[in-house]
Amino acid sequence: MKDTILRVKDDTPQEYDKYFNIARDLSPVRAIYRVKKGIELIGKKRGKVLSIGVGNLGEAIELKKAGFDVNICDISPSAIQYAQKNGFRAFQCDISKSPPEGKYDFIFCCAVLEHIVNPLAGIENLKQSLNQFGRLVISLPNEFNFFSRAQILFGHPPFGGHDWHHLRFFNTRFGEKLFQKANLQIISKNYCPRIPLWNQVSIFIGELLQTLMPNLFSFSTVWLLEPRKDLNE
Repeated sequence: MKDTILRVKDDTPQEYDKYFNIARDLSPVRAIYRVKKGIELIGKKRGKVLSIGVGNLGEAIELKKAGFDVNICDISPSAIQYAQKNGFRAFQCDISKSPPEGKYDFIFCCAVLEHIVNPLAGIENLKQSLNQFGRLVISLPNEFNFFSRAQILFGHPPFGGHDWHHLRFFNTRFGEKLFQKANLQIISKNYCPRIPLWNQVSIFIGELLQTLMPNLFSFSTVWLLEPRKDLNE
């Protein structure tokens, strides 16, 4: 059985290579659903976009299909090589330590910030790579959904331990506190259902439940954000 430990031991490209070698084989279903929700928030507007993290390329492929001019950055050299072999422009960058190269109309940072030690530093660096009117699309997990709460109640938490890959635990409220500290304005948001995305019926039920009670029945939240303008400018 293939090793499923996704936690990196430290913030080195070599450790993230190990993470990527597992992550690229995961199902792209949720990544595709997530990025579609982000594209819905943007609307019909297209432009130059940076996708943070190669993963299984589900996000980048969906952005390209939607008509965006796509670039990708990742800390893992193996991930960059994989993206380039599949025809994408990709470069190496640790967003927690430096801004990505270039300027972009949109930066998609989905299912990334929970994996890094300093999410606030990551956001501040991404802001520096936005065009004047650029916007961020950020997704964070809802760690405390109904299913997680039930597992915790019975002594089987779905997260935690020395090898758990999320370094920071979020829900919608914690995410929005982070954005406030990063001086980001929320334009709009979407949710992704916790129920497995097996077919149109399960998606319909999941979306209905999360509409009624998103804190309980959403798997993650997707926000469209922009830097707040200084009132003195």
